[in-house]
Amino acid sequence: MTPLKFIRNLRLRQKLLLSYVIVIFLPTIVLGLYAYHNSKSSLESQFLQSADNEAKKVTLEISYRLQRQDVSMKSIVFHPALIDLMSNPNQDLYIQFKTLNDKIEPIFLT
Repeated sequence: MTPLKFIRNLRLRQKLLLSYVIVIFLPTIVLGLYAYHNSKSSLESQFLQSADNEAKKVTLEISYRLQRQDVSMKSIVFHPALIDLMSNPNQDLYIQFKTLNDKIEPIFLT
């Protein structure tokens, strides 16, 4: 049976119901699927952008902390008292300890 014969054999009430389904529900379903697809792609885009921004923030924070550590290490390594202490390895142990305690340790505490 062809679709045209099928529709002709339907009662008026069934034809009206079928027309309502075609006119109301079909466009609603199509628009709903379209809206779902657009919102899904928008959310994915926002998520990727947010993740990228967070990764950049973490990268900057790690870089900043590494720079701070680098400055701290350089200030300790190039401290004149430490250079003097290391250049005289035959110095008395007590004097080495005293120099470390009095001049080098305060650098770590600041």
